[in-house]
Amino acid sequence: MAELYPTKTRLALLQAVADGQVYQGTWYQDEDFWADGVRDRNVTARMADLRRAGWVELGGRDPGKQWRRLWRLTAAGAAVLAASKESAS
Repeated sequence: MAELYPTKTRLALLQAVADGQVYQGTWYQDEDFWADGVRDRNVTARMADLRRAGWVELGGRDPGKQWRRLWRLTAAGAAVLAASKESAS
C-alpha cells in the first residue's frame, strides 16, 4: 500500500465517498466521478491513489442506477477521515 498525506482535497474526496457521492461508471472504461450536486467531476486518478493507499474500495452497484458502482471507505480510510475531524476541532 502506498503512503499518502491527507491533504484537504483528499479529505474532501474521502468525505464524498462516505456520503455516497463518488461512483465508478461502468459504461465506458470504468472512470470514476464525484457527483457533487452541480456536476460530475472526473476523479479517476485521485481514486486510484486512494485505492493504492488502502483508504477506499469499490462497493456494490448503486440501487437506483445500475450502471454505476459506488466507492466506499475502508477501515483505514474511515480512520484517516475521523482523525482529520478530530484534529480540526
